[in-house]
Amino acid sequence: MKECKICTKIYDFSRFYINRANSDGLDKNCRECERARRRNNYLKHKDREIAYAKKWNEKNPGLARKMSENWRKNNLPRRAATQREWARKNKHKVKISADKTTKKKKEADLALFKGTVAFKQSIQCAKKRNILPKWITKAHLNEIKAIYIKAARISQETNTPHDVDHIIPIHGKIVTGLHVPWNLQILTHKENAAKSNKLILKSN
Repeated sequence: MKECKICTKIYDFSRFYINRANSDGLDKNCRECERARRRNNYLKHKDREIAYAKKWNEKNPGLARKMSENWRKNNLPRRAATQREWARKNKHKVKISADKTTKKKKEADLALFKGTVAFKQSIQCAKKRNILPKWITKAHLNEIKAIYIKAARISQETNTPHDVDHIIPIHGKIVTGLHVPWNLQILTHKENAAKSNKLILKSN
């Protein structure tokens, strides 16, 4: 057992940080008091601390991350216990975080679903109109699918309908385009309706 020099309470040795500079190999303050002391010191000299940390990171690139990773790897049970204790004391924050994660996942799943459905419909339509070349590869199809999913995600995020448009129209008056990745672009529904089946050449 050991007495904390700040709060003067007596704790088990495990409640103190290791400090080999002291005769007993432990810090003079308990973990809670030492964390509070360091936090107050940081806030009091914030600019100086940030400048020091930046200078140290420049001299030791990647070392801080490596040390952090090693600590996490070597202290898995302790880290898990700390996380459980934090979650127990902050149930409302855990719930808010979980709700946000669930919402983001649902939104991502919805965009994926809508984009995938639109992609499949576009392939069926392209086959009927004979604008899907026989030489198209699986990689090309994956690119097309990604474009439709992206359009669905943008529509969801901006709350503005977006369409996948053919740059060279697939039933134009002058030329007929193909249903291939490099002939696709994402436009708002309004822009797509205004473009219709016209071929718009961009000037340099």
